[in-house]
Amino acid sequence: MKNIIVDRSMTEKLREIDRLAKESMMRPPSQKSSIEYLKSLRGRRFGGYRIDVQGVDLNEKKSSSFLQNVLRRRALNRQRIVAQKCIEILKSGAPKGYTYGECMASKKRG
Repeated sequence: MKNIIVDRSMTEKLREIDRLAKESMMRPPSQKSSIEYLKSLRGRRFGGYRIDVQGVDLNEKKSSSFLQNVLRRRALNRQRIVAQKCIEILKSGAPKGYTYGECMASKKRG
């Protein structure tokens, strides 16, 4: 995964994504709200990293395919995991500019 630069000002945004994603995990998101949510994520900046949702056709108007729904849920869950990791880094008092990638690498070593 590319590095996500964590900044203290991001905490609220990350918590909001975490909350939205948790809600979507509890109940299958509706077709419309899934597409809207993913569109809102595309291009959003977290520090120096631009989020792109891969593997989901955001332009498709109506798709009832099981795969599309699974991909949407996976994309949301990925965002939630990233948000949680970033919040953990912030809570641990990491210096500004510390990256998600570096944090994960140090955890693997330890």
